[in-house]
Amino acid sequence: MKRFWPMLLTGLILLALILPIVFSTHAVAQDGSKPPYTTTAYPRAMAFDGQWVWIANWADNSITRLNAADGVYIDTIAGPRTVGNQPVALAWDGTHMWVANYQDNTVYRLPRIGDNGTVPESNAQFGAGQGIQRPIALLYDGSAHIWVVNQQDGKRNGTVTKIVADTLEILGTYDVGRFPTAITWDGSNIWVANGLDDTLTVLDGATGDEVGVVSISDDPAKLHFPISMAFDGRYIWVSGYDRSIKLVRNNSLDVYTMEELDAADMQLQEDLPNRPVYLYYAFERIWISSADEKEKSILNLRAISGIEVNTIDTGEFPATMAAIRIVGSDGNTQENLWVASWLNYTIQLINVPDNELIDTENGPQAVAENPLIWLPTDVPTLTPTVAPTATLPACNPGLPSRLRPGDEGRIEDKEDPTPLNFRDAAGFDSNIMKSIEVGTEFVVLSGPVCIDNKAWYEIRLSSGSSSGESGWFVETIGKDADEKYTIEPKPQ
Repeated sequence: MKRFWPMLLTGLILLALILPIVFSTHAVAQDGSKPPYTTTAYPRAMAFDGQWVWIANWADNSITRLNAADGVYIDTIAGPRTVGNQPVALAWDGTHMWVANYQDNTVYRLPRIGDNGTVPESNAQFGAGQGIQRPIALLYDGSAHIWVVNQQDGKRNGTVTKIVADTLEILGTYDVGRFPTAITWDGSNIWVANGLDDTLTVLDGATGDEVGVVSISDDPAKLHFPISMAFDGRYIWVSGYDRSIKLVRNNSLDVYTMEELDAADMQLQEDLPNRPVYLYYAFERIWISSADEKEKSILNLRAISGIEVNTIDTGEFPATMAAIRIVGSDGNTQENLWVASWLNYTIQLINVPDNELIDTENGPQAVAENPLIWLPTDVPTLTPTVAPTATLPACNPGLPSRLRPGDEGRIEDKEDPTPLNFRDAAGFDSNIMKSIEVGTEFVVLSGPVCIDNKAWYEIRLSSGSSSGESGWFVETIGKDADEKYTIEPKPQ
């Protein structure tokens, strides 16, 4: 494996650690009518504050701000108390913008507007004394916390620091693997990709305790140097620098096998972009950025099925993305994916036509502002899509399956009020996590999966004391003439 590291590290160096020998440019006023918009040297991160898009320019230590509605240039801010050396990550907490400065080992918290309308200066700074060492990624968990991924030097394990966004209290710093590269959130757990270990560390979002470590270098994943992740409400998508993309079951921490993906109607293709260094979930799709200088494009897949929608040309090395929904005065909406190209210093807008979008009724994943942006939340919802038209598998011809992914259901209100077992995987040989009361409602994540003439569904509970938890239910119990449904479509 030793001979593999130089190639892998070259890719990461291209992302954030290249020599800062650049020709600095200045953003100019633009009316938004002719994207792509311009920024300065090496845009590395983007975030949206409800009105403006903030773009962190890695090589000249600045942040460019554009109006989200029309692309009009607002300003480019810089200075020792505004942006540090090599800003590499941004996160908006609803009130402040957080900036991670890689070379300085600092994280700043900025107000949206400075005193008396001046350039904003940080009203909080965290540094090496608080455990910040090579901060490579930031995450706001949709509740109250900022999580900082500290890459360290690759020789020691990385760490994750949890900060209360409002009070600035540091709740803890938690060990992960070597050379962490990315972070995501599934509503319960924090996931961190460890580049040099070929693993994912999973931390409890409430306590910071380690839930588990997922190895992705062995079967069935065979993925090396995990460099990006995205959560779509069902799966953790993981991309490796070696051109692999795999899906992980977020409740049991198992990597999906091809057989399980087939059973869940997932058709993840093998012909993926070279160097898929950035994954992003928005508008019911997984967007995949390539760092290959020959490709200059973004591939997007339908999250519900893995089926390719299209490949869109971009500038050279699309390094970061932000999804924004604009609601016009006439009530019409426009869905745009903002894409920053690392080597072209440009921001391209990809419009997602209305007829290609699904009405997800997914309010908790969007800020209730104008424009809207998709965000993770403390209890993320499934993003249901159009039900597949294919015939459901006939697990039990006598009692045909009645639910599809995205459907709402409940534990059937049968004469026998015995609670239904909630399991960590399909099949009666799986572990029982708890019992769920009759009448509890849920959303179907995947299924049906046929095992021994029984249909199994992966679901997320949407009512009761366990709301938000994911697991598996069997659709019927009993034998022959005594067999009965245990779950049913939610009554309208």
